Amino acid sequence: MKLMYDLPAQDEQVYQSLASPGENKLYCIPFDYLDGHRVSGFMLMTDVAVYKLLAGKLLERWPLTDLSGLTTEVMYGSGALYGKVKGHSTMLCQFNTGRNLPRYSLMVTAFDRYEEDGLKTAMTSDEPERHCPKCGRPFMAGTKVCPF
Repeated sequence: MKLMYDLPAQDEQVYQSLASPGENKLYCIPFDYLDGHRVSGFMLMTDVAVYKLLAGKLLERWPLTDLSGLTTEVMYGSGALYGKVKGHSTMLCQFNTGRNLPRYSLMVTAFDRYEEDGLKTAMTSDEPERHCPKCGRPFMAGTKVCPF
């Protein structure tokens, strides 16, 4: 399962302008919804902070030291990543459940590990992709064949 998507050039420039020297990217996962609209944004988790990037803009940056209790929640038609920011429950992003819930769940597991003993390297997953990389539709059950 892919956990490190390439940032679009404009988002990469924003990240590079804000990153601390020696900051390491661990996860870069798409998010799909913002304020009820479809978008193509990215949540980037480093060993220092979580960045919410969209179309060359930094929407939010949360230092890991300000975050606690990351969780995912399945909602009607989408999912969400929640966390406590300085003790206040906050929706960090909203995403396509079928495509990205496993990715965000692994990110939550990695964050739990960070809270316990620090986050030095990214966790990986050998789980195969379940969706077509071209159209995004689910593969036929038990196959890697796109029905479209």
